[in-house]
Amino acid sequence: MKNQDQSPLNLNYLKRLQKMNASEVQDILVRVLPRLGVMLTPRMNMDDEMVTALCLTLGQACTTKSSDEWKEVLIMIRSSTFFRRYLPISLAKVGCFSSIEQMSRSLLEMLRSSLLLGHAVFTALPQASANEVSLLVTSAESALRSLKALGELIPSEIISLAKDLSEKLATALFQMRNCRQKNLFESKLPPDNFRHLSVVPSTKDLQCNTKPYLRKNVAEGCYPDAETYLDVQFRLLREDLVQPLREGIRELQNHVRQRQHCMYVYENVQIKNYGITHLGRVHNVQFQACSHQRVSWDSSKRLMFGNLVLLSQDEFKSVIFGIVAERDVSNLERGNVPIKFFPEALQELSTMCLTQAVFCMVESPSFFEAYRYVMKGLQEACCESLPFKSYIVDCSTDIQPPLYLAECQEIDFSPLLENIRSPPSKRVVKTLDSSTWPSEKNLCLDSSQMKALQAALTQEIAIIQGPPGTGKTYVGLKVAKILLQESIQKNLNPMLIVCYTNHALDQFLEGILKFCKKGLVRLGSRSESEALKERTLSELRRSRHYYNDVYVKADNELNDLGNELEAVERNLMNLNRRVFTFSTLQEFILGHQQIQINEINAMLHTCCFHDWLGLGPNSSWFMPPHGIDADLTLCEVDDGYHDFLQHYERSFEAGIPRSYPDLHKETVQMLEETDVLQNEQMAEDYFEDRVSMLQDFSEILGAHHQNVNLTRKSKMCVRTFDTLKDEENIVCEALKKAKPLTLREQYRVWNIWQLSYLNRWRLYSAWLSRFQGHLLQQRSMLQQRVEETAAVIKACNEERDLFILRDFKVIGMTTTAAARNRSLLQQLKPSIIIVEEAAEVLEAHVFAALNPACQHLILIGDHQQLRPNPTVYELSKRYHLDLSLFERMVKNNIPYITLSTQHRMRPEIATLIVPHIYKQLNNHPSVSMFKDIKGLNTNLFFLDHEEPEEGVEDTRSHNNPHEARFVVEFCRYILKQGYKPTQVTVLTTYNGQLLALKKLMPKTSFDGVRVCVVDKYQGEENDIVLLSLVRSNKECCTGFLKISNRVCVALSRAKKGFYAIGNAKLLASARIWAGILDGLRMQNRLGSSLPLQCQIHKSQALICKGSDFEHVAPDGGCSLPCDTRLDCGHVCTLCCHPFDRNHVKYLCYKPCQRIHKNCGHACPKVCYDDCGECKVQVDKTIPNCGHVQTMNCHLDPNSFQCQEYVQRILPCGHEKQLRCYQMTIPICSLLQCLQAEMPYPCKVYIHCEIQVDATLPCGHQQNVRCYQKNCKELCKWPCEHHLLCGHACDKKCGQICVVDCAVKVDANFPCGHQQNVKCYQKNCKELCEWPCEHHLPCGHACDKKCGQICVVDCAVKVDATLPCGHKQEVECHQKNSKCICEWPCEHKLVCGHVCDKKCGQSCTKQCQHPIKRHSTMRSQRKCPMLPTVQQ
Repeated sequence: MKNQDQSPLNLNYLKRLQKMNASEVQDILVRVLPRLGVMLTPRMNMDDEMVTALCLTLGQACTTKSSDEWKEVLIMIRSSTFFRRYLPISLAKVGCFSSIEQMSRSLLEMLRSSLLLGHAVFTALPQASANEVSLLVTSAESALRSLKALGELIPSEIISLAKDLSEKLATALFQMRNCRQKNLFESKLPPDNFRHLSVVPSTKDLQCNTKPYLRKNVAEGCYPDAETYLDVQFRLLREDLVQPLREGIRELQNHVRQRQHCMYVYENVQIKNYGITHLGRVHNVQFQACSHQRVSWDSSKRLMFGNLVLLSQDEFKSVIFGIVAERDVSNLERGNVPIKFFPEALQELSTMCLTQAVFCMVESPSFFEAYRYVMKGLQEACCESLPFKSYIVDCSTDIQPPLYLAECQEIDFSPLLENIRSPPSKRVVKTLDSSTWPSEKNLCLDSSQMKALQAALTQEIAIIQGPPGTGKTYVGLKVAKILLQESIQKNLNPMLIVCYTNHALDQFLEGILKFCKKGLVRLGSRSESEALKERTLSELRRSRHYYNDVYVKADNELNDLGNELEAVERNLMNLNRRVFTFSTLQEFILGHQQIQINEINAMLHTCCFHDWLGLGPNSSWFMPPHGIDADLTLCEVDDGYHDFLQHYERSFEAGIPRSYPDLHKETVQMLEETDVLQNEQMAEDYFEDRVSMLQDFSEILGAHHQNVNLTRKSKMCVRTFDTLKDEENIVCEALKKAKPLTLREQYRVWNIWQLSYLNRWRLYSAWLSRFQGHLLQQRSMLQQRVEETAAVIKACNEERDLFILRDFKVIGMTTTAAARNRSLLQQLKPSIIIVEEAAEVLEAHVFAALNPACQHLILIGDHQQLRPNPTVYELSKRYHLDLSLFERMVKNNIPYITLSTQHRMRPEIATLIVPHIYKQLNNHPSVSMFKDIKGLNTNLFFLDHEEPEEGVEDTRSHNNPHEARFVVEFCRYILKQGYKPTQVTVLTTYNGQLLALKKLMPKTSFDGVRVCVVDKYQGEENDIVLLSLVRSNKECCTGFLKISNRVCVALSRAKKGFYAIGNAKLLASARIWAGILDGLRMQNRLGSSLPLQCQIHKSQALICKGSDFEHVAPDGGCSLPCDTRLDCGHVCTLCCHPFDRNHVKYLCYKPCQRIHKNCGHACPKVCYDDCGECKVQVDKTIPNCGHVQTMNCHLDPNSFQCQEYVQRILPCGHEKQLRCYQMTIPICSLLQCLQAEMPYPCKVYIHCEIQVDATLPCGHQQNVRCYQKNCKELCKWPCEHHLLCGHACDKKCGQICVVDCAVKVDANFPCGHQQNVKCYQKNCKELCEWPCEHHLPCGHACDKKCGQICVVDCAVKVDATLPCGHKQEVECHQKNSKCICEWPCEHKLVCGHVCDKKCGQSCTKQCQHPIKRHSTMRSQRKCPMLPTVQQ
């Protein structure tokens, strides 16, 4: 009995159970559980009949209510081989049948039973059985599709069971993923709050050796909460910015020759001056332009506006961060770039000596502007008001209609039915009732496009996938046309159009422009569309007047702050270079010391600082008197100060002037020669004081001054002082040696005049230290105010843009522009956002464009084409950073529509991506009507080769010379078939190959042919596409050619003809290529030679390499000669050519066979040239002389000049050989030339050129030509005449004697001065070069020369108080004139601006104040004076 219980159930037993009711079967199976268990063991082999019987039995038992015992049976079934293996395999075999007759009649019942069993198992074990039930459902759905394809009528019960089980399973799997994801996130909590992290990298980020805290982007499943979502996106995006910098700098520090990270480096960089712009404080940075001569700055993307740069002096152990503030190509070519440093960097720069600092500068490989504002947006996002949170974070599949449909429940389809006649009642339909909508045919849509339109208009988040050529943009424009109706837009904010590329944005906006001509504006300056040129925001800023009081005040304040900051910087620069005035340092000097200085200043009527420090002309008066101790401990104020004043008075009484000029040798000599120093003893005391001063200076200025020979000789003293009169050097050296007095020591100084020169410099240095601290504090405050004012101006600019943009219905921008203008978008609050190319955009960038007020988001793209391209590849693979919001929504089963009919590629080209990339893609009938490509016998071909690739120096790119040469010659061949250059596109997969192709394709031959890499051609198409795949190596490395997204784009751009060249054996190692190449091989479209077909002779030829085209088809046809008879009678010499078949442009180079009518000679020119006049050389007789001459046939002998030589006797008796035609020319013997005594032959007469010895009219003999013997001017003997002054004439005999004698003589002028001048100038007082000795009425000496008229207006510079009250240095004669005041005018105009004239000028009648329009102040307009809009 025991053995009977352990035996498995047999087939007959199961069949008997099937005839019982469900409850009986369930009870029996519970009782025979051990036998059932034996049957379900892995060792038990089961055939199809046994599987079917067991499935039917178990299914019948599952139709009744389950008991607790039956759940144990289900647990056993769930883990059995029958449920996991045999049952799914049996269901999958349905697809192997080709007709219904081959199937078992019980198949539908088996499907029903298997689904019932799956329901029961899943209900009993929802979590544990999800994977096993998922396999069962997949097999069941596959079987149902096969039955449906064979025409079997499937009961609704089975369809309902399958759908219900599939939905329950999807929900369970989603919850399981979410649970696992939540556990994963909770196990890795962030170490800090991402909102507190700096958007700008820090030095610590670059030097970090530990791995940063990162979490994966959730590909499938939801995020635990919004905070986690924002944290993940922020940290991944920040690491994508920082890691290339970190790795690139590490390679620089390690001196790696072949760097893996492409980071531009600029050596020997210096920070020059700075300026104040609307960005704030901007520094001008100079780099070596000669090191970057090969860079084409106008097309390069280096040093783009807003990109991040890093400067360092110590191999990036410490780093200064800044951004490019302006990009001017002409400045970049000279090596100048303006940089705005961040506040932390400005503090570090303030401690450096920038005039001597040399930096190394690197540029971020990632465009910082695209990261900066997106990360800032993530930090500022509020979790409670996160837009579309239920879909983006929670991944809810229950999509609701847009909120605005609550007020607008009907849609007018009139814009899409312009060519359809229908009553208005049928045009306005209920939005959410698709049954009332117009038909697909009336809307000019296919079925999938119709579904996409319905989803886009009725779902608040709509996702439309558009495979290549299916009309994504077409559907998007239809959607925009409906949504832009006044009935929908009346209560909504502007619509925002966002695209990844400028080309796609221009294309989409041009489509909108056809039905929305006035309400569209485009942001960004990279548009190439002429239609959008006047609709860009920059153009609208220029055309629309906008006035803002806050902006004007901020602009004026910024200019004032710039001037103040410049003055502070100038003072800081001059701290160690010059001595500051008392008025500048007064507030930093102790009170009693101020009193002493003021007393002396009052006596001198000028500042005595220079003299007190030993630098001024009166320095000798301020030396400590002899016998007085200058030690700091002295504090007898009254006696000491009284002694000093007595010393000063004695010096003054001795005759030393108060305003003493610079001490130099000549001045001292003058003093000694006069009686200014009254006796020798006083002179010795004077120079003793000078020696004392020099001793103090030597103590300060260093050893090279200590060896001065200090003698009492005045000349030596003065000469030594001359070496020290360069104030800048003296001040610099003195401050280096003089240690500042402490505050305590300063209080002990009661009499500053008793201090030695060393202690005076120490005291001055202490005042200077306090002044420096004040300047640094003032600079910091001014810099802060500059940044605050720049922020106000930026806000005003945003307010102006906001004012302009609110008048428009549609606003278009790229994702980069959306990130840069995020603050503006948050204020605009677009209600509807359409994102084109959404699958190519990083999720964070799409999120940055959203706002809490957005009610409708439409994502259009294709995640199976190009994906987002992060800078760091590791973040793509390990952390899913390359996962777009579009793809993540699709992977999480958010409802989406896939367009299924392509309108681009001919069917054979479409087979490259179907079914290898897309499971199904229908062809529109129009693509089957394309004509075949001329010159080839196939419209699709893959040319296989094994020629190796090459690496490109200094990059990680590759090129393949063999492929490059072939593609270039193939393109030339295509153009010879008669195709326009714009119909052909050459694509390649690597930038290195792109450069190689462009070198081989000059514009003269290939102008109009588009050559670019695959990634830049997304969304575009052309008639013929040639693709170079490049990779061919022994390592079988395919690079990114194995990425299906790029392959999809590369294979789907051609409409009529597609030709690729690559290494098929290498590519076959990638799974995506294996199927594609097998399909091409089966169609005989893959081979090692390309088949050509002559259009004319229909002959075929095979091409393996680029050089074969020259031999096989040199002129585009075949190698046979053309032999076409031309109109001229000759035969075409070209080989067979399909272009210019009528030979309209052909030039025949054979000899011309035409005959000249007048003479009968044959034309000697080539055939295509005009014959013209006959130029055959013939002999003709000249009628006048009878000579025979050779001339062109068309010439008249009567007018021909006979060239025959004849002899003629001249009047002088000499013979001369002349041309025959010259016999009629008059001879010089008629005396016309001789009587005029011409030294050179005239052009009218014939002259005797024979050389003769002749006596000239002056009596001298000289060898001249015969016709020159009477010409005195040719005499070269010295002149024998004497001038009136007695000096001999220095001319030749034949020349006219001079009037003014130029001999140098010493002459005494009438003024009494003696000077060496020319003889004729000796009585000319005006030439006297001695200084004028006269004094002007003002007392100043005349600065003219003795020979010049004294000046009327004294030009000596003096400090004067002008009538307007301003103090200014002016010329002496101008001190009472207000008109020359250079101070800015302080009057205000009507508009509120300060007058921009000078104080001495009349105020302007029209305000010329520039209203700056860009942050870099490159574009300006004048103040409108009377505001159009008052803010």
